[in-house]
Amino acid sequence: MQIVSYNNPEEKSGSDFKQFFNNELRKILWSEMRMQELTPFLIKQSLSEDLVKELSLFFLRMEKEIIELEEVFSLLELRMEEMECDITKGFFDAAMLTSCTTRGKVRDAAIVLIIQKVISFQVVSLRTISMYLRRMKMPDAAQIVEGILAEKKKSDKALYNLSAYINYASMSPQIYKQEILEAEY
Repeated sequence: MQIVSYNNPEEKSGSDFKQFFNNELRKILWSEMRMQELTPFLIKQSLSEDLVKELSLFFLRMEKEIIELEEVFSLLELRMEEMECDITKGFFDAAMLTSCTTRGKVRDAAIVLIIQKVISFQVVSLRTISMYLRRMKMPDAAQIVEGILAEKKKSDKALYNLSAYINYASMSPQIYKQEILEAEY
């Protein structure tokens, strides 16, 4: 354990930065692990087959991303442990509440919105972590984080595209029902 003197600002800022960085990485891991636990529940709550399909793909990508985060922790010689993230915890609590209190297609729209909020937080955090890793001269770890970031952006785009359909269906249930009936014949 390194003792940091508060009289030397350079020592303090270096130690603070490392702690801040490690905590942000742990928060991303926590967020991924909680989202992975929550996604099967959200899949069961979804009415749209397209949303179920996208959430299933999202779940599979998360499994890969968690393995990649393990590799980042290893490259940094950092023990892999999670740290609760208040921001994403709020989103997850909202997802649980929304799925229990919202019915019909509106619930699908709410699920997409909440997942996109989590992804937005993760994109910002991963972008910053990547920059830190590059500045710390850890290009291998940065490259892995940038790969995870690219996957998050793909997920966000897919959910955004899907949300146009889902939001329309939730705003116009009568039109949606009519389109379903017409499609069945």
